[in-house]
Amino acid sequence: MSRLVDDTDVYNPWERISDSPDMATKKSVGVMWWKVQEPELAAVTKREADGVDGKVRLHDCYRQAAYYVAFGPERKAARLVHGTINIGGDHGVPIAHGWAEFKSAAGVDVVYDGVQGQFYVKSSYYERMRAVPEQTYDADEARTMMLKHEHFGPWGPSGGVLGGDR
Repeated sequence: MSRLVDDTDVYNPWERISDSPDMATKKSVGVMWWKVQEPELAAVTKREADGVDGKVRLHDCYRQAAYYVAFGPERKAARLVHGTINIGGDHGVPIAHGWAEFKSAAGVDVVYDGVQGQFYVKSSYYERMRAVPEQTYDADEARTMMLKHEHFGPWGPSGGVLGGDR
């Protein structure tokens, strides 16, 4: 489990999303989508989870992933990934997304998804979310690209779902 909770705490990240009218649809669709597709949570050390609070941050994937890779505790080993995930299973739609990847202290390949604020087993994340990486960056490359483009991504060539620099 990627969150440190007691046995009675059932973590529902969607409870943290605002209940304002403009969020109601996103919340209900998000709950259905995530419950169906949720990847297997990964066990990580406190150091690997340092700075991660488990909050849901819709539409903030690039910034959350970039911060984790560029400034997080595992930045020397972590990779920033820009690619796509698929919302809605076989009949879903691929969307542009950013996430971080690293090998945990236990030797497990892990994905940090900053929108969910959670750590997942990479193979499960790729399978369940139908993740397709398009570009990857180490910490130094990520910091350089953030400074050069003055945003958190995506920075790749034009075309595809990511659409290139904006």
